[in-house]
Amino acid sequence: MGAWLETEVIQFGPIIEENLLWQFQFWPDKKNLVQRKVEEQLQRDTRTDIRDTSVVIQGLSALEYLLFEPSVNTAEQLREHPERCQLLRDIAQHVHDNANLLKSAWKPGNDGWHEQFMSLPDQQQEAGIPNPVSTLMVNGLHTMLERAYKKVVLPLGKTDNGNPYLAESWRSRNSLENIAANIRGARRFYDGADGFGLNDLVKASPNGNVLTIEVHQVFNQVERSLAQVPQPLSIAVTNPEFRPAVQALADDLKSLRDLFGNKIPNALGIVLSFNANDGD
Repeated sequence: MGAWLETEVIQFGPIIEENLLWQFQFWPDKKNLVQRKVEEQLQRDTRTDIRDTSVVIQGLSALEYLLFEPSVNTAEQLREHPERCQLLRDIAQHVHDNANLLKSAWKPGNDGWHEQFMSLPDQQQEAGIPNPVSTLMVNGLHTMLERAYKKVVLPLGKTDNGNPYLAESWRSRNSLENIAANIRGARRFYDGADGFGLNDLVKASPNGNVLTIEVHQVFNQVERSLAQVPQPLSIAVTNPEFRPAVQALADDLKSLRDLFGNKIPNALGIVLSFNANDGD
């Protein structure tokens, strides 16, 4: 899960063209569809190709359910119901196949996505679209940070009881580590790893030095706030003692999201587009 969440920021290319986002992970699951669809699949008399099933059970969310659902995850139940193990293997293979599909699609050569991405500036500038690569990257960062923000505010809820079952990966108790993986991926994507990144473009913009410092300060604050929330998130949101720390994390994630929704697009002269998180 962590490897996927660190790359979730890449919201363009084959992950979109091949409609793979939900195949890797279905969340938020406000109606407990993962459990319902997995159990429906297990009741079938014949084995079904996982590619022909609901997208809800094709990815990591279904794997987490099968591995960590407390009501069924016992050795005795698994021995008595080998179909659960078979479905687990089928889903894991499907995730593996999709990961290889992405890897192949981005591999240099054969006029793949690597070549298309590298030629994107020339193609889109000829069409009158400014800063095409920066636009894709900032859109990806904003979309992913909006999603990370919702990973906190949905389980936090508006009452002291919280909504613990809306936490991502509540069964495995990895909700906070998931958010940390998102932030690691976002920061690496923004900084450009060991090469030229968005941060270099921001720094070169008017008042860019000030904005660059602000971005890194907010990233640092999010990481500090994450460390202050006791594990697991699904318990912290129900405890009045810990809810202020969760709220502080939500506020800091909102600040980071808003930087990529307002100040950075304005500095780079780009316009954000509609994203799949709108309306959730």
